Amino acid sequence: MKTALIAITLLCLALASIVVMGDELEEQQQQPQWAVKVEEGHNPDEVAEQHGFINLGPVANLKNYFLFEARHQNKRSTQHAATSLAEHPGVSWMEEQEVKQHEKKRRN
Repeated sequence: MKTALIAITLLCLALASIVVMGDELEEQQQQPQWAVKVEEGHNPDEVAEQHGFINLGPVANLKNYFLFEARHQNKRSTQHAATSLAEHPGVSWMEEQEVKQHEKKRRN
């Protein structure tokens, strides 16, 4: 009986740590991202770096569209960097990307 109780306790602790690690991983993955159109003649890596972003690469097969990710830890500095990026002469369009949560419809 004692062994079973210890096993159940260890299992509960393991499951709790998995849930916590999953939440931390989800938070890390939710850095603000922008789809950005960078005009010809401008290097997207340099544009991203100048304004505190990382260029994650092209968006699908769209010419001159790239996904930039913010390196900032707080919302205010991220918004400041986004404003600065929007004013860059090589950026003609940008839009912050949003994670949308979808739930399955339940049938009654």
